[in-house]
Amino acid sequence: MLDYVRSHTNFEKPTARLYYLKLLEETKIETKWNLARSKMRHLKALFVKANDFLNSTGAGDEDGDLTIQVQQTDSASTFH
Repeated sequence: MLDYVRSHTNFEKPTARLYYLKLLEETKIETKWNLARSKMRHLKALFVKANDFLNSTGAGDEDGDLTIQVQQTDSASTFH
């Protein structure tokens, strides 16, 4: 999913439904489009929360400019 989002910068355009249907078709993930959208929104919220936490603590970076790297672990994941 992340590779698809990175390569298709028109996020949820023209509609969320069409965007996620195409994402599911290209990634061969077997789920419903609305579950993929919910999962993506949840992951985005977690990413923002983790990034905010790291920036608020200043852990590991003296400039306060931290980034989070996303590591893909299983490209054949399914949603439940």
